[in-house]
Amino acid sequence: MKKSLFEKTNIKASTIIELLIVMIISGIIIGLTFEGIDIFHKYSRKISNEIMLNDNLLKQYLSLNTIIDKSDSLTFDNKVVFLYRKGLVFGKIYRDNSNLLVNLSNMTDTLPIKIASLNVCLGVLSDTLIVETETITLVFNTIEQVVIPTKKNIYYENN
Repeated sequence: MKKSLFEKTNIKASTIIELLIVMIISGIIIGLTFEGIDIFHKYSRKISNEIMLNDNLLKQYLSLNTIIDKSDSLTFDNKVVFLYRKGLVFGKIYRDNSNLLVNLSNMTDTLPIKIASLNVCLGVLSDTLIVETETITLVFNTIEQVVIPTKKNIYYENN
């Protein structure tokens, strides 16, 4: 039996209201997704900046640690840390505003660490330099301690 063109056939379809509800729900999900992506980007930028700051702090720490490792002992006088090797002053470290200045053999280097305080603890076996920053405390130890000359005998070793 042939169907005529004008016969009524039942086609299953969605109504306009159902389509509108699906579009509204899809819009809400897409909007929340974009908001979540924006929050993720802000968080990742924050973490990236913290990692970069910590990396810079680590580089400055390693640089200063190399200098302290070369010294036998330390003294602290009038906000200046004197570095000794074999009983002679071979360098000094001092604070300039929030930066740390390192002077070795007439060469001065600036370490932009943003220092809160600078202290020296003299010990029996080693001396300790304590550098407090805004976020962290850095501790440096000398390898061995030697006899330190009096202030009258302080002079720089010529290398």
